[in-house]
Amino acid sequence: MITLEDGLGDAKAILKRFSAASERRELWRSILQDMYDFCIPNRETFNFHNPGQRKARHLFDSTAPEALNTFVSVIAGSTTPDNAQWMDFEAGSDIPDEDKKGINKSLEDATKTFFKYLGHSDFQSQINTSHQDMAISTGCLMIEEGDDITEPLLKFTAIPLSELYLEPTAMAKIHTFFRKYVVKAQEIELKFPGADIPDKLRTLIADSPTSDVEIVDGSQVFNFKTKTYHQVVLWKNEVIFTQSYGDTPPGIIYRWSKVAGETYGRGPADMAMADIRTANKVKEYILKNAALSLSPPIVGVSDGVFNPHTVRIHPGTVMSVNDINSIKTLEMGGDLRLGAFVLEDLQANIRKIFFSDPLGEVDDPVKSALEQSIRHQESIKKRGANFGRLNSEFIFPLVTRVSEILKKDGKIAPLKVYGREVTLKMASPMGNAEQQQNVDNILRYMSALQGMPPEEQRIGANLEAVPAFLVDNLNLPSKLARSEQEIKVIKETLAQQAAAAAAGPQQPGGEQLG
Repeated sequence: MITLEDGLGDAKAILKRFSAASERRELWRSILQDMYDFCIPNRETFNFHNPGQRKARHLFDSTAPEALNTFVSVIAGSTTPDNAQWMDFEAGSDIPDEDKKGINKSLEDATKTFFKYLGHSDFQSQINTSHQDMAISTGCLMIEEGDDITEPLLKFTAIPLSELYLEPTAMAKIHTFFRKYVVKAQEIELKFPGADIPDKLRTLIADSPTSDVEIVDGSQVFNFKTKTYHQVVLWKNEVIFTQSYGDTPPGIIYRWSKVAGETYGRGPADMAMADIRTANKVKEYILKNAALSLSPPIVGVSDGVFNPHTVRIHPGTVMSVNDINSIKTLEMGGDLRLGAFVLEDLQANIRKIFFSDPLGEVDDPVKSALEQSIRHQESIKKRGANFGRLNSEFIFPLVTRVSEILKKDGKIAPLKVYGREVTLKMASPMGNAEQQQNVDNILRYMSALQGMPPEEQRIGANLEAVPAFLVDNLNLPSKLARSEQEIKVIKETLAQQAAAAAAGPQQPGGEQLG
């Protein structure tokens, strides 16, 4: 029998916490299912289907699924682009300036190791699924340690929102979450090595290894007494497996936005649902109207010769009627152009909410570089608050957890991501875009200096520091800007050359020519 750590209680206490989380999740079930049905119809969520069953028969307009996929690609490409080094470890602000260069040089190896093992994992494939859930409501990504021999050192698992139960909390950070899912009986010991299998479950494994077993997995249970994180797995009312993660949570819970007082997030799909529903219905009406226009109903007079109940009308049909007015097409109303105009407006608004077309359609008139830059900056400003939340709820916990695993396995030296010793310098497209504002400011500063006399520019402005500033904010190789020591040597050399030139040419004996 497994005994849980002091402060976690027993199986009954864990199930009570799960029950509270389950009751809160049920309040969200209908709205979440609605968004999945229209935005990610093929995901297996709250309503389970048979394998291969068609799930999108109710959809007439594909704008929302397409826009959501684009949104996921934009988020991944803007924060953690594939095959790119989207952050750097740097010396913290409490490190003396004269020591930062040497420390940053040593931290370059830690950064390379971080991305080496991240690239060997399934990180990119899993965050795609996790970001889809975030676009609906809340994303959840588990980061576990592998053995680095038979499997990658970093194991990522995107937990579907349909299996995710968040413990209600009034705090900004979510500490505890559960999963409830089904596994095959024969997979339990493989999934949870060293599990304490009860006799009834062991009999089930032996007699029916492929049968479904429902478990409650406290994937991340926070012990408020010891301030540590644990995994607690239960079958029925018994704990069959547990492990401790220490003070670093293994799971990342992140949201695009949230309402005060709510635990689950609200993604862009929630904001777009009114337009998505309307666009789907308008598209349905347009298709019905178009079908009636292409193949209009036929009306006929039942006069003894023409029988509308038995007649079959198709090309080449010969029919006998008494009068030309005995049969005719039904006059149809409706305006397809109006429906298309309304639909186009709705589709544009859906794409706008999902940030699918920040620079407009590709067939729009060619825009100048300045106009594209302004549009890009405006798009960043609109997403600024949301990306700030992603940094605090996704990027920093991700780097912390991965660094902890690499440090534990001896791949990198101990460092503190949240501590003062080491900070993160974001080099992702979004991070670069934010730094672009600093570059624009310095360029305006340089432009303003050009209106001042040269003497005042040299006295009042430290122009020698500008190249290093631009290299740093544009994330360019440091060799493109000279160091302070190199600038000092060049200044001394130029001063000596200027003094020699002012002294004039010298005679061989050392006397100045007059």
